[in-house]
Amino acid sequence: MKYWTLLFFFFTTLSYSALPPLYQGIKEIEAILQAPELKERLSSSEIIEEIIREDHGYIVLTQKQTLYVKVIPSNKSKIGPKEFDLEFSQEPF
Repeated sequence: MKYWTLLFFFFTTLSYSALPPLYQGIKEIEAILQAPELKERLSSSEIIEEIIREDHGYIVLTQKQTLYVKVIPSNKSKIGPKEFDLEFSQEPF
């Protein structure tokens, strides 16, 4: 019985923990690409050439402009993946 209790505790702890850095980064980049503000700032003819990770967020490079995206962690103390908001700017943070 102890074995099953420990096994259950182990797997439930894993399912409620933060995402590993790779998957958290993927979640952040997906949020940037799906953000309405990105679509508002870029014309339909622009091509995203590069997305670079920085200390406070990301730099989105197109052939016409550079956008800075700040990732702001949510202060909600909740179990699970880190929640965040995005702030877009033409100027570096």
